[in-house]
Parts: sequence; C-alpha cells; structure tokens
Amino acid sequence: MKASTFFILTAFLLVLAAGFDWPYGFYQFLRIVVTVAAVIGMVVSISREAGVWCAFMGFTAILFFPGFGISFERETWVVIDVIVSMLFIVTAIRFRKPREAVNEAEKSTA
Repeated sequence: MKASTFFILTAFLLVLAAGFDWPYGFYQFLRIVVTVAAVIGMVVSISREAGVWCAFMGFTAILFFPGFGISFERETWVVIDVIVSMLFIVTAIRFRKPREAVNEAEKSTA
C-alpha cells in the first residue's frame, strides 16, 4: 500500500470516528489530518489530471484547515464528516493503482 493511500485511509477512519464524543483535542488533530490528507489527494489528483477531483479535495482542505476556524453546529459537522469520509474512501479506491497501470488498462480496453 502506498503511503498516500494509507494516509487517506487513516483520515477516512478518523473522520468516521468523529461522530462519537471525543475531547476537543481530537477534533483539532482531526482537522490537521484531514487537511493533510486532502492536500495529498489534491497532489494525486493533479498527477492523474483529475481536475474536478482536485477541486473536491481543495474544498475539503480549506473546510478543515485549522487556521481558518470554520465552525458549524455538531449536526452539520456529522453530515460533512459522512460526505468527506465517502470522498476519502472513493479517492483511495480510485487512485490506488499507479498512473502507468491505469493508462495500460485504458489502452487494453480501447
């Protein structure tokens, strides 16, 4: 497993865990991990020329960036966390293969 996939899956699990009651420090840690994972997702998306996916990841990075201090009600964060967790799991699945393998698979089906 590539390090980028591992980190994105770790962020996925932490976002799922955010639905439970945790100390405030966990949520600060979560924001940092999600921001870093989203930036990693952006880099992978750029390397795969997936512009729309890059935009999703960029929005996620901005939303969770601790320096901006964006805050919502807990119920809103639960919905956001579910959406972001789905985004991360799809990212991990979609970009798990190296770019060369994806290009070869596309050529063989054409």
